[in-house]
Amino acid sequence: MRTVPVSSLLSTMQSGCALLGLCFTPQRIDLAVTTLKALQPRQLPQAPSLDADGLLRLVKEQQIGALLLGGSALFRTNGLTQFGARHLVSRVGGDPFSNMGEAEESMQLPIALWTRPSDDAVKMITDFLQP
Repeated sequence: MRTVPVSSLLSTMQSGCALLGLCFTPQRIDLAVTTLKALQPRQLPQAPSLDADGLLRLVKEQQIGALLLGGSALFRTNGLTQFGARHLVSRVGGDPFSNMGEAEESMQLPIALWTRPSDDAVKMITDFLQP
């Protein structure tokens, strides 16, 4: 997973694309989405189990242009991101290959990591948008 500076997400949003926040908690993944026009993030309903294909569908349906990842369960104690998080965003973060080696549909969205403590996706995006 290649990440970009958090500040570069604003330029992506200025082109009219939405921002999806994924907040990894020990029990679940909270999702919220916003645009620069709306400025008020809205919580998305959580599917029972979100996988890489489901995230790719969600990104297309919501016209997402960038991802903001955060939450208390995103990082391991050594500072690296959890494997499950990397696997989840693999289809929208530019990993075009499946386990079988065949090309799969994927996209390359800018992804930024939010290190401030928060297990609420709406609050995470709101904090990000605050000057």
